[in-house]
Amino acid sequence: MKSIFTCLFFISCLKLATAQSVTVGPGGKPLRVSAMKEATEGSPYFNDAYSESNIKTVGNKELLLKLVKYNLYEQQLEYTDEQGNVFAIQDSTSSFAISDANKILHSFTKHPSLGFVEVLLDGKTGLLKKYGVKKQTNEDFYTKKKTSKWIAQNHYYLLKVNETEEFQPSSKGIAKAVGDKKDKILTYIKNEGPDLGTDAGLIAVFKYYNGLN
Repeated sequence: MKSIFTCLFFISCLKLATAQSVTVGPGGKPLRVSAMKEATEGSPYFNDAYSESNIKTVGNKELLLKLVKYNLYEQQLEYTDEQGNVFAIQDSTSSFAISDANKILHSFTKHPSLGFVEVLLDGKTGLLKKYGVKKQTNEDFYTKKKTSKWIAQNHYYLLKVNETEEFQPSSKGIAKAVGDKKDKILTYIKNEGPDLGTDAGLIAVFKYYNGLN
């Protein structure tokens, strides 16, 4: 099995063709209409505004689409055509790159068991992030009216010899994940003070971890 990191290399190097008629399903099967219709506070999307996206399919088809959103709840890409119709790109996507609300480009690749993940750090121990959301519904005690909102639910994983292990982004969670090097890691966290609530802080910790003998 090819390393999941290979996709990230390809997506930055391949020439991507602009697609006017998008059919990326097996055998050119048309895209299906998105089922996201229920009104809920917040957004289930990685990018609220439509963005340009470079996409590679498992059939080695490269696409450059102008109006794409990444639906975190359904874990699928959604494409809008010139008539304003929204379609969900099927499971044939193997990797893609898309910008967030701050115009920062993120590259995603499909992990065999986790689905779409962002590789935050490559190395002997990789650091993966899976973006997600969950819908939280509350009911007013008096009126019985129900309101729903989207809550971010991101997950972090370590990749060691093609095996993944989820961990909590906290001192305790990281110490449990790194095993026999936990004392050195905890000392590093105490002395350097990386913000474990940010991707940058976690990247710093595991860069240090990968440098240990």
